[in-house]
Parts: sequence; C-alpha cells; structure tokens
Amino acid sequence: MRYLPNKGRGENKIFSYLAAIILSVGCLYMWYSPITSALYSAGVFITAPFWSMQGYLSDSLASFMINFDSKKALIEKNDYLTKQLNSFKSTALENKLIRDENIELKKILGREEPSASGEKPAASKTKKLLAYVLSGPVTPPYDSLIIDVGSDMGVAQGDLVLNDDNYVMGEVVEATSGTSKVRLLSAYGQKTGVLLGDNKTMIEMVGQGSGNFFIAVPKEFLVKESDSAIFPGPDFKMVANVESIEGKDGEMFKNVYLSAPFNIKEIRMVAVVKKII
Repeated sequence: MRYLPNKGRGENKIFSYLAAIILSVGCLYMWYSPITSALYSAGVFITAPFWSMQGYLSDSLASFMINFDSKKALIEKNDYLTKQLNSFKSTALENKLIRDENIELKKILGREEPSASGEKPAASKTKKLLAYVLSGPVTPPYDSLIIDVGSDMGVAQGDLVLNDDNYVMGEVVEATSGTSKVRLLSAYGQKTGVLLGDNKTMIEMVGQGSGNFFIAVPKEFLVKESDSAIFPGPDFKMVANVESIEGKDGEMFKNVYLSAPFNIKEIRMVAVVKKII
C-alpha cells in the first residue's frame, strides 16, 4: 500500500516559521520604536520618585537604627558609670568613717599622731579603757551614760570618764559585769570641785544639765570669759569653759556660767580612766 505525502503538515510548519519571524521582527520594532522609548521614559519618570523615596526611607531607617543603637549603648554605659560612681562614693564614705573613728580612738587612748611641727603629744600618766556608749542623756536616767565595760574589765566606782578631747565628762557610780553607769558632772544639782580663775582657785561648780554649769563667786574673784574649769589632779584635765559672767553693781557675788565645748548627746565613745598605782 502506498501513502501520499502529507502536504498540509508541511504547510503548517512553514506558516509557524513565518509567524515566529514576523513576531520577532515586530517585537524588535516595538522595543526600539519611538513609542516604546517614550513609554519607557514615562515609566521611569513616574517611578523615579518612588525609587528615590525608597532609598531615602532606607537610608533614614538605617541612620535611625544606628542612632538608636548608639543612644542605647550610651544609656547603658551611663548607667554603668553611675553605679560605679555610687560604689566609689560609698567606699570613700566608709573609708572616711573608718579614718575618723581611728583618729577618735587614738585621741581617746592618748595615741594621737605627731603635730605638723613634728611634736609628739605628751604621754598620759593614766591608763585608759575604751568604751562605747550604750545609752546617753536623751534616755532615762537623764544626764547619765551607760557604757559597755564593767567590773569584769576592771572598772570601779569613782573612775573618771573622758571624751575624745580629754574633757572630764563624769564618773562611774555603778559597775556591773559588762556595763557601767556614769553620772555626768553636768547633771542638774551635781556639785564638783574645780580649779578656776587666774589663781586656779578651788571652787564648787554646780551642774545645770546638758553640759552646762553654774558658779557663784565673790565679785572680786579674777575670772574671765574663755577661762577653763579644770578637774583637780596631776593631768589638769578640763571640764568646761566660761561662757558668760553676770554681776550687778552693789552685789557681793557674780554668776559665772560655763558649758562643755561638745554636744553630750552626740558622744559615741568615751575613755574610762584608771590611775596607775
């Protein structure tokens, strides 16, 4: 059996080739034609601001993130430095308190540092025992102190009690194991013999409370403001300073008012004096 060639099939192939060629030529023409160029330019013109805006927004966002990170890092560093500074301040304050307490202890125990001129303080002839104040004159019994050393440490009735400047504050009136009661010389009505005036005359001083004293002396008695009342003894320790003198014409006596040069309510440490036998 013989088959005749299929003419339709060949014609279709030729038609497809021609259509492809014509379409390609048309596309090339459209791409390079003035109309296409104009449309492309118009599209570029229209979309250019959006591309620029996108670039601007991208740059702005990047800049914002950089600044945000920088500010965050700066805040964190500032917080860290603030904590470090507060820590240093706290340490400096603790060191100052320790230094001040050390100086106060040395003064109480008679172990002060040499002065600027190199002169050493005079050696004390008495034995001192450091004591902390457990309660002061702001709590009952008023004008008395309770200190944290007692008979177990050798404290006995009659021992003197000094502040850090070696002013005589009072004397032990009761000593038990672990604590002692100190009666302040300035207790109201408390009488104490002291040396006063240019001639260091023994005279009776009366307590008026809270570190204040009163003395009535003859009008001709030689005394002036800033003189000190001295507790009798080999070390000549001071008790109070003259603040004012009052006297009226025609009266035989004048009143001398004295006060301790420190705030008794702020005393934290004292020294109990034991005489070396």
